[in-house]
Amino acid sequence: MILIRALRLWFHTDTFQAALMQTPENHWCLKRREPPRLPPGVDGYYYNFATDTVADDVSYILLLGELNCMKLYESWLVVWNIVYFPQ
Repeated sequence: MILIRALRLWFHTDTFQAALMQTPENHWCLKRREPPRLPPGVDGYYYNFATDTVADDVSYILLLGELNCMKLYESWLVVWNIVYFPQ
């Protein structure tokens, strides 16, 4: 979890349009996608450099990180079972 937090940064709304141009559309985790914009009253957005994801809520970034950790853990379990419990 520490590594995930290190790769996630908060940016001010002034740079939001530039971030959208640099990020693929399928990596936008926004509540308002048509057209892409931030909710009113929000001062900034989050960008995850590990997954190249733009999000208007930090829970999206953390959820993606947790899912990636679970995939890694599952693959490790498969390898563990093959190595230590061959059939």
